[in-house]
Amino acid sequence: MGANTMQSSNIKKIAHKLIDQLPDDSTWNDAIYEMVVRREIDLGLADSEAGRTTRVDDVRNGLVITSQFCIPASVRLRPFLNHKSSK
Repeated sequence: MGANTMQSSNIKKIAHKLIDQLPDDSTWNDAIYEMVVRREIDLGLADSEAGRTTRVDDVRNGLVITSQFCIPASVRLRPFLNHKSSK
């Protein structure tokens, strides 16, 4: 509970700092995005510190990794059709 209390007391300061760093033409979506990214990073760091992680090899074994996409291995991929664009 101590970490949550400490984090809660700093949330306003962190939010102000994030907003102050945004460009003047930022939108609500920009502000919310930055706060969500910060929250996800903080949650990921907390998971890592608590040992709630997955080995890279285990993640790779569950994915089909191509040069452009990372797709769950459970998804069947049909072959790409080679066709020329009509220009």
